[in-house]
Amino acid sequence: MNDTLTEEQKAKNIKSNKRTLYIILIVSIAPIALAYFSFFTGVGVPDSTSSYGRIINPARNIEPLMASHNAEYYQQMLQDKKWHLFLPVGDTCNEACEQNLYVTRQVHIRLGEKSVRVDRTFVYLGESTLEETMQTLKQEHPLLKGIAVDKQAWRDFMKGVQQEVDPEVQPYYVLVDQEGFAMMLYDEHVKGGDLLKDLKRALKHSIDYQ
Repeated sequence: MNDTLTEEQKAKNIKSNKRTLYIILIVSIAPIALAYFSFFTGVGVPDSTSSYGRIINPARNIEPLMASHNAEYYQQMLQDKKWHLFLPVGDTCNEACEQNLYVTRQVHIRLGEKSVRVDRTFVYLGESTLEETMQTLKQEHPLLKGIAVDKQAWRDFMKGVQQEVDPEVQPYYVLVDQEGFAMMLYDEHVKGGDLLKDLKRALKHSIDYQ
């Protein structure tokens, strides 16, 4: 009889411990999830502190875009769990394009010790080889990473983002989260200080895997 009671007590203890663990997990994760939701939707966030980019709603998983030629890069992204700024550029990089490259580089530097949680990725949509283009860019942007993506595939991926935007006409860049979802779109009109605020907020309300 005593043995039976002991086994029942053990079962109760295990159940109680599991319940406690679930509560701890919920308490730990819920604030981050809510903050993350508020950051990207603006719900519950005062207008004075809302994000400066254009929300991509719904957020879009970049996996289909990466599957053919950039699968290895995509897997590394998921493993590293970093935030990414994707900068799509065609064969030519006009003044606005150069401005985006400059602003994102300076903001990346200004993140200081938090910069290891963010990567800048040059998304090449042109006809020349990626290596040739990256060789030129690396002189001024040594930490910039690069991938080549089919131009039409990129356009299909971005189709319906409020209004169709051609990066070769109106250059922009995209904030991609730690799980590989495109969340926000920025253009050359967004000031570096505003982008910095958005990135700091994103880093603050997400898990630091680095």
